[in-house]
Amino acid sequence: MIARLTIDRNFLKYLGARITAVFGDQLYFVALSWSAVRTSGAAGVTTALVAATIPRAVLMLHGGSASDRFGPRQMILWSSMSRGIAVGCFAALLFFTRPTLLLLCVVAVLFGVLDGLYYPADGAIAPLLVSRPFLTKANALRQVGQQVALVAAGPIGGVVLTRFGLSATLVVDAAAFTLASVATVVTRIARTGAAPPAVTGREHGRGPKEEGGSQTGGLWEGLTYSWRTPFVRAIVPAVIFAGFAFAGPANVGLPILADQERWGSSGFGLLLGGLGAGAVVGSFAIAALPQLRRPGITVMITLLLQAIGIAGCTRAGSAMVAALVLAVAGVGLGVGSTIALASVQAVTEAGFLGRVMSLMALAMVGLAPVAYVITGVLDEAVGVKPALLLMAAMEAAVGVIGLTRPTVRQKLAS
Repeated sequence: MIARLTIDRNFLKYLGARITAVFGDQLYFVALSWSAVRTSGAAGVTTALVAATIPRAVLMLHGGSASDRFGPRQMILWSSMSRGIAVGCFAALLFFTRPTLLLLCVVAVLFGVLDGLYYPADGAIAPLLVSRPFLTKANALRQVGQQVALVAAGPIGGVVLTRFGLSATLVVDAAAFTLASVATVVTRIARTGAAPPAVTGREHGRGPKEEGGSQTGGLWEGLTYSWRTPFVRAIVPAVIFAGFAFAGPANVGLPILADQERWGSSGFGLLLGGLGAGAVVGSFAIAALPQLRRPGITVMITLLLQAIGIAGCTRAGSAMVAALVLAVAGVGLGVGSTIALASVQAVTEAGFLGRVMSLMALAMVGLAPVAYVITGVLDEAVGVKPALLLMAAMEAAVGVIGLTRPTVRQKLAS
């Protein structure tokens, strides 16, 4: 089944567009972080990242509504083209002036807006490209491609920044978004019947009430639909709380732990490597398995695996042991995020895919900055290990509570 999916040229065009866009996004954040450090130190990094992440989180729900109104392919294309133009103009501007924190923040806000419009559309397009039985496989390949892009962007960005400077890095970034735009242009939406039977069959996944309605009205309609769809109502809050509990420890707690345990930067890299490798293995594994009839149960079990991994690394005696434990959490992350996304896509009507996917994107990406702050506060208050244990307990509680809910345990139609 996965072989048939990977030779679908239309899906491969989209996959190439997504990998290139994720690479460009991460390359931009590498350039932004480094430039902010060189310009204003640690405070500058915090300011620039906040400037990028807050607009992204705020606009994600509106991005989902726009995706349902105009179609996910159009929103992906518009966002990729706009990001390419933005970094290209930024690169040109640097020939005449030096980067200041204010300039970096202006570009960061613009990128945050465009990212907020991109993520919901990216989550909504897969059901319009592949038939329902292939959704889990498609999302698994998306996850693997994303991990590859994220891993590649860091070292490539670092080398280009060091040898050629910020302007050259931004030119490479603009080229990546241009390639992503071209790949999106040649991707065709041909599967209006890929969504559940309740779908009215409107072209490109546009909602039946979206043509002339207001943006706010469409947003509220999407939230109401999510609440009235039992499986979505059960899974999305679980993903929100679990994602919140995992993002802080993974991105803030681990570097603090590595420093406190005197594992150094190489030890921290080992921790991230274990987590990333586990996520790739998990995504590949779920791509090779048959379609799951009770995906909700699997998602909740993976949350328990992630909690065990985060809690376990606090008891590890070395960076290597901690990395191995985190690899277990990574497997849970790869499997859980893939299945959660695919199962919610499978039960969502095409006209509401963008708005429902905006909730998933908010859970997986948008709320991360809040989790970072709370993890940092907990570290200051009780220490990094108790902080990690508290967040792990929160994620485990979500998994246990989810397993007790009949809606989560239900079978989904094939």
